[in-house]
Amino acid sequence: MGLNKFLFCGALLFAGFIEASPLFAQNENTTKTPKPTIYKRPITRQSAKEIPLLKELSFGINFSSIGWGAAVERLVRDEEADGLLYKGYYADIAQIYHLRENKTASILKNPNGDNASGNINYVYGKINSFFPITLGYMMRKNISGKLAYNHIQIHVLGGAGLSIGLVKPYYLQIARKDLTGNFVPIDEKYSEANALQFLDKRFIYGYSGFSKGWVDADVNIGAQIKSAIQFEYNPSRNSPLYVEIGGAVNAYLQQVKLMNSTDNKAVFPSIYCSIKKGFRW
Repeated sequence: MGLNKFLFCGALLFAGFIEASPLFAQNENTTKTPKPTIYKRPITRQSAKEIPLLKELSFGINFSSIGWGAAVERLVRDEEADGLLYKGYYADIAQIYHLRENKTASILKNPNGDNASGNINYVYGKINSFFPITLGYMMRKNISGKLAYNHIQIHVLGGAGLSIGLVKPYYLQIARKDLTGNFVPIDEKYSEANALQFLDKRFIYGYSGFSKGWVDADVNIGAQIKSAIQFEYNPSRNSPLYVEIGGAVNAYLQQVKLMNSTDNKAVFPSIYCSIKKGFRW
């Protein structure tokens, strides 16, 4: 009996322990202090400050009421000026035409043979071609606000410079008889001695070509002033595109004789449009 009682008491104690263990665990969980939640501040990175673009180089093509040309500009931003102000230098080369110039086709067959292309064109009455090269100083000011991406900016500009005009004789292929009595083309520039043939369409085969006459070119010194309004488009911050509309005046010390006429002049006013590609750094 003693052993049975001992086993019975042990079973009761074990059952009581199993019954009390969930309550003990639950009581332990309810009394345990929860850990505080820590909120981490998100990391924010400030964007690097944009480096100011102070220098600019641009190239373009000019179309004017008296000719055409090509230009290059080298500008530097003035950091002390109010607004966006650029100063620098420009250079352009152009060809100036007389208003009476008009190309015509020769009435004579092409002297280069039957297999050559059609009769050669030339400008009747033209005696010289004129190519001014201008080196000048210019300023450009923004009038529409600060530079922004993908926006159109508006500038005004002005410039003045020295213009070196190259006066190149206009050569024609003139029909001359050779020793056999046949007519052959001879490259000639205008002179009083050949004026009758040079201005007679029956003796003109056509223009001798752009390369003829450079060794005979003269220099005519002058000056240029210009002003314009310029529209800038920014596909990227350092690669602008420009459309420029303005006026210019070229004046020279001597009259430029472009045509065999009395209406040649030394001053050439014009309006022009320019398209340019720029680079900033």
